[in-house]
Order: sequence, then C-alpha cells, then structure tokens
Amino acid sequence: MKKNLFLFVAAATCVACSMDETTEVDQGLPIDFRTAVATRAATISTITEFNVAAFYENGSLFFTEKENLSGNSVTTTHYWPTDNSPVTFYAYHYPVGSPSNMTATLESEEASKIEYTPSTTITDQKDLLTAAVTGTKEANERDGVALTFKHALSQIEVEAYYTGSKYTIKVAGVKIVNVNGKGTYTFNADEEFYGTWNSETTGTDYYDVKYESSPITLVTSDGSESAISIMGSEGSGDGSAETNGTWMLIPQLFTAWEGTAGDTDGTYLAAYIQIETTTGERVYPITDDDYTEFGWAAVGIDTGWDPNTKYTYMLHFTDDSAGVIPPGEEGGGENILGEPIKFTVTVDDWTGGSEEIDTDMEGTTE
Repeated sequence: MKKNLFLFVAAATCVACSMDETTEVDQGLPIDFRTAVATRAATISTITEFNVAAFYENGSLFFTEKENLSGNSVTTTHYWPTDNSPVTFYAYHYPVGSPSNMTATLESEEASKIEYTPSTTITDQKDLLTAAVTGTKEANERDGVALTFKHALSQIEVEAYYTGSKYTIKVAGVKIVNVNGKGTYTFNADEEFYGTWNSETTGTDYYDVKYESSPITLVTSDGSESAISIMGSEGSGDGSAETNGTWMLIPQLFTAWEGTAGDTDGTYLAAYIQIETTTGERVYPITDDDYTEFGWAAVGIDTGWDPNTKYTYMLHFTDDSAGVIPPGEEGGGENILGEPIKFTVTVDDWTGGSEEIDTDMEGTTE
C-alpha cells in the first residue's frame, strides 16, 4: 500500500523543564522542549502534559520525567552532557491520567514500551500520542528539543450507501470482529512511527456500536458521494446521524473472513441492518412477525492497519448485494440478497488534510 504522510503542525509550545541537576554539568541552559502534534477533529490537538524519558548514547537511562506545559512542572532540571554526546528522547501523551488499560515502561533505549488495550466502548477510546528524537547540546541547547507527536493508534470509520430501487435499508449498528484487542508498542527512534507494535487477542476480539432505537435509513443514491457514516448514535430517519466518532484501535495485520459459516477466525465488518421492500414486506432478517428486529450483514476485510492512519471502509448495498450472514448467526455463510457486498477502503493520513494517500481498492467476501 503506497503512502505518503503529510504532517500538519497543530501546536508549538515552548516549556522549560525543571529537573534535578545531574553530576555531569552545572552550567549552560537546561534541556527544554517544543511540541507539535498531527491532529484530526475529535482527537488531541494540543499537548498540555506528556511523559518523557532521555537516554545516553550507550542506551542507558538519563532521566524519566513528566512535563506540564502549563508551567506547573512536577520535575527538576537536567542539563546536556558536556561532551556533546547525543541524547535520545522518547515521549508519550495519553489524555486520562494513569489509565488501567495502559502501562508504560521507560527503562532503557532498547526496553521502552507501552502496553495498551483499547476500551470496547467506542466513546471511551482515547488518542495515544508518541514521539522520539535524538538531540545534542550543540544543536538543541538554545532552541530546545522539537518533539513532533504522531498518533500511535489506527483510526477506523465505516460508511455505507445504497444504489437501488427495490428496498428500504436501515442500519442500527456496526461491528468489527476478530481483530487483536491488545498491543505492545516498543519505542524506536529510527522507525517512521517512532516504534513498532506487536498485537495479540484478549478474548474480546470485536468492537461494536448499536443504536437500535434510532436507526439510520440509507437514502437511495447513484454513487459513493452519498455515503454516510454508520458509526452513529442517533438517526433522524432521513439518513443522517450524530456519530459516536471513530474506532481508535491497535495497528495490526489480519486475514479476511472467507464468508463461510465454518470460518470463525477471519476478520470482518458487519452492519446491523433491516431490509424491507418498498411496500413494507420484510426481506431480512426473517422473524416471526417481529418487524423491529435487525440482523448482521458481514464482509471480510484484510487490509491491515498502520499507526497515524485513518481507514474509511465504505459498504455498497445494491438490489443484489447486502453482505453475508456471519458465523454464529442462524444461516451463517448465506448471501442475504444473492451476492457478496462490495466495499472500498480509503487510506488517509490522520492529520485530516485533503490529500488522499491511497487509491480505493475494492473487495468482496469471495
């Protein structure tokens, strides 16, 4: 997947650290930082506080501190090594104090990591930022160390549209199944995203959002420009919705669900839908006179996710395709309207700029 990241500076702030004086030097200017963050609406746009660790050239720990950019620093002053030897800095920002779902260990340059488990509730998922840079007394003493934070997680959004005339299609939820729910991020200043992820399952391997009391109606359209987000919490009945936002999940690789009831391991997206003819006859799901019920319609995905990147999956419903009943549901593996649903995925830098990084690619559950 070809990508070029475009980094937009959202904030630049200077701050003087107040850290304990080291035994190496008692003169010159203290180490201080300038911060910038790549951002998107509804995610972090400014840095008010961050944790930072510094490492000597041999990889051993120089210091680890917390910096408060409002001026209420809780740390003490450190100075640059007098021999101009390089210092590597690892930093991270998480907006909720010391959360139970995240553990950071900053001990040495080779053993600095963050263990992270996203909340299963979409509105509780938080934006994790990291930065890494190497500096020296000669290059950075006067102007400070520039920490440019990037988003360590992947941002996922699901949209949908309908091109047809036979049906009324309502959506009351969306979920993603069989993705790893826990990850360990290991810092590395030489990496594009300042580190690498190793992910693993937690037993809770799906994320979902439902809004059955206010479903979204997919308005008949003639193209993908009419697609709307189905990450919603409230629908007005005319196809619009107030969104819960987007998933912020562990970057990872995965294989697609094959579209059969016997495959329970592959990754898929599923929309919680209801299909009726224009005259009101129920098509899916078929139940015993319960016309309030919805059913899942799935499509396998295998794109994988990078950090600092947004993935928008666009589901295309037609008169002949509405997805496959997922495994574990009655009729699992059956095509709902005869053909697998098609989708495209657009890959963007998380900065929210207008640049489209990757061309659309189309897939099915075939």
